[in-house]
Amino acid sequence: MPLEIEEGSDPKDWTEAEWRKKVEKEKYNLVNADIPGAKLRGANLREANLMRANLTGADLSQVDLRGSDLMGAQLIDTNLTEANLIGVRMNQALFTDANLTRANLSGSRLCETVLKRAILVEADISKGVLTKADFSNADLTGAKFIKSDLTGVNFRGALLEKVNMTQCIIIRADFREAEIQQCDLTDSNLDQSDLSVADLEGANFTRANLNYCNFIGAELKGVNFTQAKLTNADLTDADFEGAILKDTDLRGANLDQVKNFTQEQLDCSLIDKTTKLPSHLRST
Repeated sequence: MPLEIEEGSDPKDWTEAEWRKKVEKEKYNLVNADIPGAKLRGANLREANLMRANLTGADLSQVDLRGSDLMGAQLIDTNLTEANLIGVRMNQALFTDANLTRANLSGSRLCETVLKRAILVEADISKGVLTKADFSNADLTGAKFIKSDLTGVNFRGALLEKVNMTQCIIIRADFREAEIQQCDLTDSNLDQSDLSVADLEGANFTRANLNYCNFIGAELKGVNFTQAKLTNADLTDADFEGAILKDTDLRGANLDQVKNFTQEQLDCSLIDKTTKLPSHLRST
């Protein structure tokens, strides 16, 4: 329901204290509330019901939203710096251009949530369910996604430098043109994901499942593929300079036009007759 506003009162003139008092009082019944620009820094909105609420341009920095419901809410260009969003339901919410720097979203649900161009530097999104979320062109530098479900997520053009994505499910994700330098994807499942033209320099794919992945034109300098599975992966035009391929499974992979791929790298890998090798290399 809409936020109750006394006659003659204009929310534009409310102080932060007035905003916090009003919203905290009605936090359990703010479905469809239209409160753009709300000044709620540090407010206690734990277990609030903000389904489909409009919080565009609001200041929610350091707000406690643990256990709240933000399904379908609009938080476009909203400040959520250092907000506590543990266990929050945010399915189908809009966070376009929002600032979630150092926010804690662990254990949250962000299925089909839109976070285009959002800033999530050093945010914690571990153990979350984010199927089909849209992080295109978002800044996720230093964020954590440990043990999260990222099936079908759109990371196209996103900044993912030094992100921790260990033990994640990342099936059929879109990483095209993303910056993924020094990202840790140890023990993650990226089956059928698209990493074409992505910069993965220094990334760690130890024991990762990369079967049927697309690495066309990817930058793979110094990438660690130790014990990774790249069966039937397309590596056309990928640059393997300094990449580590110890016990890497390349059966059925397309290496026909790779760059800087050495005989030593090949000898450390597992291949079979279905592996397409560069013309200058030979199987042993």
